[in-house]
Amino acid sequence: MLLRRVCKTFFILISAVFMLTGLYAQEVDAELVQEFETEEIEEELIEQNTTTALSFDDVFIAEIDQSNILIKDADSSDLLYTIETPYKAIRTVTFVNPGFFVSDSTYYIAFITDTNLVEMRQLNFEADDLGNNFFYDEIIFSMQGTKSQPAPQEPPQEEPEETPEEEEEKHEYEGLALIRYKNTDTISFKIKVSYIPKPYILGISFAAGFTEYRLIQPFYFGGFLEPHVGIPQKAFPYKYELGGTELNGPLIVGGKIYAPFGICVFPFQENIEFFAEIAPGISANMMWNSKVGKDSITSKVFPAFYASLRTGASWKGFSFFIEGNYDAILGFGVSAGFGYSLNFDLSTTPDHAPSLE
Repeated sequence: MLLRRVCKTFFILISAVFMLTGLYAQEVDAELVQEFETEEIEEELIEQNTTTALSFDDVFIAEIDQSNILIKDADSSDLLYTIETPYKAIRTVTFVNPGFFVSDSTYYIAFITDTNLVEMRQLNFEADDLGNNFFYDEIIFSMQGTKSQPAPQEPPQEEPEETPEEEEEKHEYEGLALIRYKNTDTISFKIKVSYIPKPYILGISFAAGFTEYRLIQPFYFGGFLEPHVGIPQKAFPYKYELGGTELNGPLIVGGKIYAPFGICVFPFQENIEFFAEIAPGISANMMWNSKVGKDSITSKVFPAFYASLRTGASWKGFSFFIEGNYDAILGFGVSAGFGYSLNFDLSTTPDHAPSLE
């Protein structure tokens, strides 16, 4: 009974917080609309009468494209975002200085349509956990203009029908537009369990390394160091003698250094990453009787060629992968593991959305 009352009280408090938050947001929107002088904005649009506009901080350009507004980088003219509208055509556009403090990631854009409708949008851009900048917009106000007459309506023009080849190419491009690339480099840590040939049965390893993703998107490369240990079967069929002492069922200890090269994409809108790679390198192995101190016995170190093929997926830094690997001493093996990556970006300028070119 006590637990039920506590849960019910907690649910009521959470509901009240959401209701108050919604009422506050409505009040803020209403106050924001009152801050703007709508008639002055309309007069400014009529006076400028331009199809392109530059933001006050010289970072973005707004450009009319029939019924939409294209947001481009002022330096490179790369397309960053499209403000879509339900109207047939837009006549003029401008950035509006609100006259009060706003954050560096907020802009106000006003425009007049061909039916003399004056509308203002608030443009916001933020960064997701992958380091990609994304935009979204919202309507601040929309009203019928009073200072100018609507533009004359042009007769609709019939657009030529697309050929099957053109329609297929369009669908392929739309599919590619959904694919995103990784825009941050990573420092990764991995734990791996491997099956290795008899008389050993299990291998355990821990890997750490750096991966460069931004240089040759969608491909990546890096470097990793991976110490490992091989566990023998209980009934070990061989006997080794080192320095006059027998080693019964010795462990294999060592490590490998390898350089992965692969491809990484985000084919869905969610932050789910898929990757595949090949990782050539070198390994070093020796036998150890698993004792420390004066009783410790080890063989000499045996270097060998190492390579692996790995594929997997990750979400919010956590990854899972499977691989097939080859060690010139241990032979072929199969592994599975999981890891975690820390994203970071050493560039001094903000990354834009990746290009498909």
